[in-house]
Amino acid sequence: MAKEIDDPLRDERLRQLLAELEGSSQGPSRHDDSKRERSNHPAAFLRWFLCSLFFLGLGFWAGSYHQKLRFSLQQPSERQLLAIQGWRHDGSGVFYRWCPGLCHAPRLYGGGLIQVFEVKCVDRPCGDLSMVFSVFNSKGEVVDRVVLADKGLQGETRRFFVESRKPDAASVELSEFSSRARV
Repeated sequence: MAKEIDDPLRDERLRQLLAELEGSSQGPSRHDDSKRERSNHPAAFLRWFLCSLFFLGLGFWAGSYHQKLRFSLQQPSERQLLAIQGWRHDGSGVFYRWCPGLCHAPRLYGGGLIQVFEVKCVDRPCGDLSMVFSVFNSKGEVVDRVVLADKGLQGETRRFFVESRKPDAASVELSEFSSRARV
């Protein structure tokens, strides 16, 4: 008799195991379903939490990469380019400098000095340009003064030849610069 009792219990247990293997809903009881649901809540939460962290990290990475790319592609403004090229400005949108290198200044024979001075009218018309240059000898004494005046339009780059025929002239410096325009 004990064998007969054991056989139905064994058969029932085998059916439950087969049902679990096949994924059938007949095998587990209601009590087992509630345990499974309770055990799935932390796992589902953990999955969503990890997934959220992944996408949050991906968003931060994409944002920082975009910012680095944007800064690397950003071009300097026209004023920054002019400052890099050695232009100085008077604060009103007119830039000036001594011409570097390839300005093809003519040669003076018999002494004297000639240099090229450039004026660029960027933001506004230059109008009436007035420049005063001091010419120095090798001892640093002023030997001559050169005054130049001209007009300039907006977007125009003007070149001026600062010339001193004094035989002891060694260098030239800008003393005064003004640009007055009627806008």
